[in-house]
Amino acid sequence: MGQTWRPPRREPLAYLGYEVFGGTLRLKEYVAPGGWIWCPDFPGVTVASVPWQLAEGEGEGENNTLEHCFPAYDWVQNNGYANLGSWAEAAARTAGR
Repeated sequence: MGQTWRPPRREPLAYLGYEVFGGTLRLKEYVAPGGWIWCPDFPGVTVASVPWQLAEGEGEGENNTLEHCFPAYDWVQNNGYANLGSWAEAAARTAGR
């Protein structure tokens, strides 16, 4: 019987990423078992137009996941019922609102 692929982590942002080439940011997704592939519906944008903070040490040609750019919360483990308001406030502050 063949083995079923299981993701190494639960965070969905670990499977979405980007790569920068020549000042252009392009989105990628991790698809098992092949690895990283380009998102065909997203042609790319200039790095200067990206509205979020890129990962520390961002380099040309490196795979960077979105989990390093945006926080992810687990509703159960992080007590979402009690913390949703503070998560929304933190996101608004980060966005400058």
